[in-house]
Amino acid sequence: MAAEPTTSISGKVLRGGAWLAAAQISVTLLSLGSTIVLARLLVPEDFGLTAIAITIMALLTAVSEMALHQALIRHPAPQREHFDTAFTLNMLRGAFMSAALVLTSGPVSLFFEDLRLQPILCVFAASLLVLSAANPRRAILQRKLVYWQEIAFSSGAKIAMVVVSVSAALYWQSYWAIVAGLVASHVASFVISYLAFPYLPRFRLTKVRELLSFSVWLTLGNLVDQLNWRFDILLIGRLLGATSTGFYSVGNNLATVPTRELMTPVRQALFPGFAKLIEKPGRLGAGYSRAQNAIMLVTLPVGVIASFMAEPGVLLLMGEKWQPIVFIIAWLAPIFALQSLGSLAPAIAMATGDTRRLFVRSMQMLIVRMPLIIAGAVFGGLSGLVYARCLSGIVGIGFNIYIVRELAGVSMLRQIRSAARPGAAAGMMALALLALQNVPIGLVGAEGHAVRIALTAVVGAATYLCSVFVLWLVAGRPDGGETEIMGHAHTALRKILPGNKTAIERTELE
Repeated sequence: MAAEPTTSISGKVLRGGAWLAAAQISVTLLSLGSTIVLARLLVPEDFGLTAIAITIMALLTAVSEMALHQALIRHPAPQREHFDTAFTLNMLRGAFMSAALVLTSGPVSLFFEDLRLQPILCVFAASLLVLSAANPRRAILQRKLVYWQEIAFSSGAKIAMVVVSVSAALYWQSYWAIVAGLVASHVASFVISYLAFPYLPRFRLTKVRELLSFSVWLTLGNLVDQLNWRFDILLIGRLLGATSTGFYSVGNNLATVPTRELMTPVRQALFPGFAKLIEKPGRLGAGYSRAQNAIMLVTLPVGVIASFMAEPGVLLLMGEKWQPIVFIIAWLAPIFALQSLGSLAPAIAMATGDTRRLFVRSMQMLIVRMPLIIAGAVFGGLSGLVYARCLSGIVGIGFNIYIVRELAGVSMLRQIRSAARPGAAAGMMALALLALQNVPIGLVGAEGHAVRIALTAVVGAATYLCSVFVLWLVAGRPDGGETEIMGHAHTALRKILPGNKTAIERTELE
């Protein structure tokens, strides 16, 4: 049987990731709408209180994480016993997490000097027990690059969260609306996992050693990652209180959303795709380079536009009380987008089975990041912490591209060059938007903010697309993300205009 060419596999993966991203974007818009509604109905303190509780839950989850889902995806031929073992281990883990949350809820509430945290953590404990019973067999469809299941799984959970949290906020107008939304997402994830792939679980532990041999380093790495990315919430909660934590949590989330919601489904699609390519010498690097370039083409402009839209967007949609988060979004959004360079390192490491490198990378980042975060928060408050985040984010890019060099054989210079055209085009877009800020529009209030948002979107998108196309032509129309976009555009035109031979057709290299 002939081997499936690299372009076929990576193209299928990218298309699957594109479908996931498209679905995720739709749900993200709904989620952003719910965040705006919640911001109008609730106060920053409500968001800060739940952010602290969610962080405690996430850290406890990371301590007991076993990465069984990833182990099942990478396993060459998982059998019924593997899935039963994964289900049993997840249930044991869920029971441990739930008990630990209940036992620590009292000390945590005393540490942060807010007794409201105790009942919130107890509710989360019950919710985690439900989530731990989710169907492990959903890994089969992801192994086979069947993406509708991931779309249904992630979208269904997010929709449940939005509907329940907004409804509860309208009724209660308290932090319990956010808690109820998260619980609803866990319940929805559990239900959808069994609807997507029927499975009657059995309790057994016959394949424990086999599954954990893959996941041990991934588990340790995930724990350190959670400390890396959530330590700041706990630090602000202790030093500055729930209100400042609310500002930081919401600002950080809004800055992250544009890039995160694009990258998460793509990474989910790329892991099994890369796993198929490791058996084809030399093709893993080629598949990675193609995917990395396409991702940078999308994430960089989104991050830059989000930065310039921060002020008018927050003032128009959330109101004056959320003014402090403008600074957070403006600085963090482009940094998150820039971090998409090398962000596929975890997918490469899991595909090759060298998850120990992820743990080492996470430890290195912890050593660099934690002192910066502490110094920034202690000496500069909220703004100092944001600057520290930016600096540590840039350092993290270097760690990721080094891992890719070691595992996929793609030189660090080649990886940086893959971001050259998107980076140059994003720079031109930023200059155009800076110039636009100095142009008076003659309107104030909501009308002025709305016009500023529209102009930012139109000018930014037009400048970026023109810059990318010109730079691509100057470079000799190399194969990459631009080719993917042109190929899809050609396919769409051929459906609309059958028989039409366009210039796009001449650029399609698939």
